[in-house]
Amino acid sequence: MPTTKKQGNTNTAKGEIAPAKGKLGIMIPGMGAVATTFVAGVEAVRKGISSPIGSLTQMGTIRLGKRTEGRFPKINEFVPLAGLNDLVFTGWDIFEDNMYSAARNAGVLEVSLLDQVKPFLSKIKPRKAVFDNVIALSPSFFEVTRTGEVLSRLTADTTLIQTVIGSSASVAARNAVTLIGGLTMMFVTSFKLSALVLGAVSLVMIPLILFGRWVRSLSRKSQDKIADTSAHASETINAVQTVQAFTHEKQERKTFGAAVE
Repeated sequence: MPTTKKQGNTNTAKGEIAPAKGKLGIMIPGMGAVATTFVAGVEAVRKGISSPIGSLTQMGTIRLGKRTEGRFPKINEFVPLAGLNDLVFTGWDIFEDNMYSAARNAGVLEVSLLDQVKPFLSKIKPRKAVFDNVIALSPSFFEVTRTGEVLSRLTADTTLIQTVIGSSASVAARNAVTLIGGLTMMFVTSFKLSALVLGAVSLVMIPLILFGRWVRSLSRKSQDKIADTSAHASETINAVQTVQAFTHEKQERKTFGAAVE
């Protein structure tokens, strides 16, 4: 990022960010309610049907200088971001529904709004890369991995990634912009005080990082347990005639209950 520095009454550094060029591809894991609502909203704003209410990049502002100066430009005016017309969408899902059908099934948006962006949403079909990869795995993989566990991974893990991308990523982007602006103003105001604050924050971040790793390990174990439980239930129900023929219902109940608990 090239920077220039002007010499005058005040020593201020002016940063220049190269403008965004070309298309910005957004690849979404899981075309569910969150993903379809986001894409439909972008297309509605493009067509002038709706306003980007709540969008940080489209309506968010940043304060420059003192509050009394009244300089509150929009973020997309202060930083050269990619425009909405430059966004293109694709994604993965284990289901074959296009985004319009998925949005109708989710029931989040009104049908009247969806019908206005139907041509655009109908063109976005899921890339079945996850399923294509699983089906091409070697036979030895399926010898040691149960079918139910694979199905659970395809559904639960995809949903988890969709949740992270749909909510956490937007929050992280908003916090990153706030952090950069706050640190800049702090160092401009008082370098010594800013250094003390960063030192204190570093001490607080260390236990948070350790705690986050512990939570991540618990989340991984939880996903493994869910996969094992789904695998057992799937295999039992698929062979329910055999289970009933050998009057094995009681034993299966105990096994499933122990797995759940």
